[in-house]
Amino acid sequence: MTVLTVDIRFDHARAIVQLTGALDITSTEVLHEAIEAVLVGRPNAIEIDMADLRFCDSCGLRVLLQAQRRTGSAGAALHLSHVAWPVAAGPHHHPAG
Repeated sequence: MTVLTVDIRFDHARAIVQLTGALDITSTEVLHEAIEAVLVGRPNAIEIDMADLRFCDSCGLRVLLQAQRRTGSAGAALHLSHVAWPVAAGPHHHPAG
């Protein structure tokens, strides 16, 4: 079982969702539920902080896209921060160098 922990904090009208662990097929529901819980507070923006996310598969990317659509339909902006290149590009990407 993959472990994903989510820490939510608010900074004025912005919610910050800190992800730690792995976002994959076994943990996507955790993020989905966190986004829904945050939207109850009607923030202007949601930041998903991925600094401590060590893995994200295609199911994780799908839930991030769904979160973007959901927050947009609720009138909020979604921002991803601290995205590491293996998460952003997938396993076949190699940095230039």
